[in-house]
Amino acid sequence: MALRKYSGWCDSLGYAPLRIEPAEIYEYRVHLERINKPSTVSGQLTIVRAFYRFLVQRGVLTRSPAEDIVPSVPTAAARQYPDTEQLRTLWEVCKRDDERAIVGLLGLCGLKSNELREADVRDISEADGVTLLRLPGRAKSGLRPFVPLCEPLAVVVSRLAEVRGAGALVRSKWDTTFTRHTLLRSTQRIGMRAGLEYALTPQHLTASLRAIGIERGYGYAEIVRSIGEIEARRLTKWVAQHASSMDDHPALRLGRTVLGSGSESAQHLHFADEILRRTDAHPAAAAAHAGAVVERHLRVLMTSRNFALPSSPKLSAYGAALKQRDVIDNRALQLLNRMQDMRNAAAHGRFDEVSGEDARWLINNARLLIGAYPVDGK
Repeated sequence: MALRKYSGWCDSLGYAPLRIEPAEIYEYRVHLERINKPSTVSGQLTIVRAFYRFLVQRGVLTRSPAEDIVPSVPTAAARQYPDTEQLRTLWEVCKRDDERAIVGLLGLCGLKSNELREADVRDISEADGVTLLRLPGRAKSGLRPFVPLCEPLAVVVSRLAEVRGAGALVRSKWDTTFTRHTLLRSTQRIGMRAGLEYALTPQHLTASLRAIGIERGYGYAEIVRSIGEIEARRLTKWVAQHASSMDDHPALRLGRTVLGSGSESAQHLHFADEILRRTDAHPAAAAAHAGAVVERHLRVLMTSRNFALPSSPKLSAYGAALKQRDVIDNRALQLLNRMQDMRNAAAHGRFDEVSGEDARWLINNARLLIGAYPVDGK
């Protein structure tokens, strides 16, 4: 079962298990850590490592690519917190604007419960077209004394301010100022409606911004300056439990910034990977960029060999022209045809046809294709 899962993962990303690199198995480890408990990850990787050791013993491989890949040491369980889908559900099950303000200000903005209870109608302002909630208590600690509100939350907060006129911004259903106890009870009721498996507290919501921010690669400095907690060392447990990719290592990122990523095509393709992994853009944006990189590479490849460019600047047209001249094989042509379909969907706004897995497949296979058919053999 473990090997079947591993093989399926390789197939989904275009990796060949017998030609896989250690960095790609590390990527598999990261994939497992995102969806499994540490004990499950350890068991799955043990079987994969045993598989490659067997191949080495039989002479199929000279060295196991999984030799140095081990699961991370399990750490103490962190406080539970809602993930992005659960936050969306929490927002949707709210019955009143005050409840939406609780979910939004605590869960999306990282306010502490006392900051929420002390928020005043007078603290709402606007700058550069963005609604802000001033947090006077943060000014002395060196943190930003405000938090910007996303548009749906800004609409809710503005409605509350208009209804209240003055005084506490967020109040209980009895129109009284929240106490620690009543805020806890309201938060728990929202969590029960959302079907969470644990009793939701304001602290769970407050933890969401820092935890999800670290998971999704938000700027560390921005997180520290925005969570209302100047003691950055308190973030270490979240950092330690974040399953990072090899590609995230600072040495590689700085090296790419200073020295580039090798060929121009490889460097441009890395940008597509960054769009997919580090931005909130739809996966179609990464797929469209990756498709453009492949088209550019094929155009340069044909030009470098003095081939006439096809009249239609499509991946399939470039592929057919190169196949006709025996530059690429049938498998590469089939890949290009599939890439063309995916790129068309992304470029023409059929976003529902392009998933994150599709974009990842396109980027990985584009990388393999560019590596297999370099310009001028470089």
